[in-house]
Amino acid sequence: MRAVIDFGDFPVFDAAAYPCVVITDKGAPVADHAYRGLTAEPDIELDKIGQTLDRDGQSLPQAGGVQPPSGTAATSALVKRLMALGQPLGAFTGGRMYYGIKTGLNEAFVVDQATRDRLIATDPRSAEVLKPFLRGRDVSRYRIISAGLWLIFTRRGVDISCYPAIEAHLQQYRDDLEPRANKDGDGPGRKPGQYKWYEIQDSVDYYAAFEGPKIVYPEFAPWPEFTFDPSGSYVGNKIYVLGVPVRWLVGILNSGLTALVLASLCSSVHGSTLEHRTIYVERLPIVEPSEPDKRRLEALVDELQALGGVGARAAALEHEVDEIVYRTYGLTAEEVAEIERWHAERRERLGKGKGAEAASDAARDENGADDEEAEQ
Repeated sequence: MRAVIDFGDFPVFDAAAYPCVVITDKGAPVADHAYRGLTAEPDIELDKIGQTLDRDGQSLPQAGGVQPPSGTAATSALVKRLMALGQPLGAFTGGRMYYGIKTGLNEAFVVDQATRDRLIATDPRSAEVLKPFLRGRDVSRYRIISAGLWLIFTRRGVDISCYPAIEAHLQQYRDDLEPRANKDGDGPGRKPGQYKWYEIQDSVDYYAAFEGPKIVYPEFAPWPEFTFDPSGSYVGNKIYVLGVPVRWLVGILNSGLTALVLASLCSSVHGSTLEHRTIYVERLPIVEPSEPDKRRLEALVDELQALGGVGARAAALEHEVDEIVYRTYGLTAEEVAEIERWHAERRERLGKGKGAEAASDAARDENGADDEEAEQ
C-alpha cells in the first residue's frame, strides 16, 4: 500500500459517488511499512492532489489496517492513544450488542395504535404478540419520540392458530409474506429462509434484550445519538441495542471524546453522516469512572433525557459530562484542547454546504428506510 485518499461525497465526478483512491505496489509489505493517508477537504484542488498528499498526508502503519485518517496527525495520534485505554465496548457489554428486527415486510407487521386496539378487541390474546415499536427516526441523542407504532412479533415457532385476529390481519399480505423459492426469483415474497409466511423473517433469539431497560442508537447519525430506553420497546433494523442497563455509559457514549473516536472508526455517507455499525461501535474504548462520577453521570443522563438533550441547560449539562469523561480517561489539557479544536472544525464543516440540519435530515432518511429494502 502506497497511499489512500478519501474524497467522501465531494463532487469529484458528475455521478453520485464516494470515491476513494487507493495506490498499491505488488508484493508483501515489510513489517514496519507505512503508507500515506489523506482525507480530502471540500476545497481541495484536484490538479494539485499530489502536492497536497505530500504536504498534508499522514504516515500510517499498514500493520494497523488500512483506512484514511479522520483528522490531523495530532488527532490521529490522540485517537490511537485512546483506543489503547480501558476495554472495547463489545467486551464491556459481554457481546450484548444487537441488531434491530428485520420483518421483511413492515407494511404487514408494523401497525398503528388503532389497528392494535382493534386486534385486541377482536381477540384479547393478540396482546401477547403486539410489542411497542421504535423506528430509526424515532431515536436521537438523549431522546425517544414514539410514533405509537406496534410490532406483530410472531417469532419462529409461534402457533398462529392461537391468534386468529393476527392471522386474519396477516392473511391479506400472504402473497408478499411467503418466502421466495430462491434468492433471484421474481414476483412477490420475502427472501428465502426456513420460516413460515406469518413469522418474522429473521430469527431473533435475543428478543428478551428488547423487553428490559437498554441503550439504543440509530444506525445513521452525524454524531453520537445514544439514549437510554426503559420502555421495553422492540426496535427496527435501523436501530442497534446495547443490552446493558448502564445509564452512566450513555454519557460516555454521547461525549465529545467518543464523537472523535467514532468519526475515526465509522464509514461516512452524505459527507457528515456516520454509519454506526456494530463492527465499528464495538471497538469504542470504555474506561469506567469512579463511583462518585458514575452517580453524577447517571444524574446528568437522567436530566438530559428529561430535556430531550435540547436547550441551554442541556448544553451546560453536556459540558459537565465532557469534563467527567476527560478526567476519567486521563486526558491532558493539550489533549482536551485538541478534541475541542476538532469539534469546532466539525461544527464549522457541518455549517457549510449541506449543513448540520441537512446532515441530520440525511441520517433520518437513512434510518427511516423500510427494512425490506435493505434485505431483499
